[in-house]
Amino acid sequence: MGKTKMDQRLLKYFIAVYEEKSVTAAAKKCFISQPALSNAIKQLEEELNCQLFIRLKRGVKITGNAEQFYPQALKLAKDMDNITKLFEDKGTKNIIKIGVYRDFDHNKLAKFYKHLYETIPNLYLKLLDYYDDEPIAKISPDCFKGKDDIFLKLWDEDYVLSVPKNHQLTKQKEVTINDLAKYPFIEYPSCEPHQRMMGILSSEGVKLNIVATATHKSQVMHLVESGIAISFIPTGTLAMTTNLVQLKVKGIPRMYRTVGLQFNSVNLQNPKIEALSNSLEKFYNTH
Repeated sequence: MGKTKMDQRLLKYFIAVYEEKSVTAAAKKCFISQPALSNAIKQLEEELNCQLFIRLKRGVKITGNAEQFYPQALKLAKDMDNITKLFEDKGTKNIIKIGVYRDFDHNKLAKFYKHLYETIPNLYLKLLDYYDDEPIAKISPDCFKGKDDIFLKLWDEDYVLSVPKNHQLTKQKEVTINDLAKYPFIEYPSCEPHQRMMGILSSEGVKLNIVATATHKSQVMHLVESGIAISFIPTGTLAMTTNLVQLKVKGIPRMYRTVGLQFNSVNLQNPKIEALSNSLEKFYNTH
């Protein structure tokens, strides 16, 4: 690093002498003594093995070597300055790693990310997969909260019956629980709200014709988009498509999932968690 700093200094002094056409004026511009600047130019000339300036009684005469070197010196000085700033910036950034579960409302996620940058100084956000081990916090559904986790609410997403735009159910003024038994259905076993919905249907004596099972809500959405079946999908997942219609089913209570910031309680005093918590409070109060 010492040599890099030396090179930057020599380039700066060369550019000053070239533009001022005077060692005295350049020294004042660079806030160093005239002898020190003269020695620096001499050092640069030795490194380049050529003469850059001819010393006169008043000022200097620019040589052809200096004319040729000047545009390169400007570019080198700028590049070195950018590199220095790059690492200086990284050193002062507040790097926060967040794991994000799939299938959430991308519009709300975008608003939340923007809010973080507006409320956390020098934020450098690193988004990772939910199941990655690195994140200090995760954006997840409430059903994923562990016994040692703290869960701070961001928003709710309702589960709604979803069908293709041209589906027969869209032509009905009212959809009932019994109507669901008339059409192929997609199940999502690992989703707690979805299973509660299935339990309600079963208690009402509705026997569904399940033709597919999915692991992720986006997979359910894609299957419904294909037209092979219908299902209940969170509004956040539906925000990723314009091909489906949401229908209200008479006789089914509201089912929803809560999306929030999840982190282990042992990290409660971590400055990064404190920054996220403070920012989240402002987000929840304004969205």
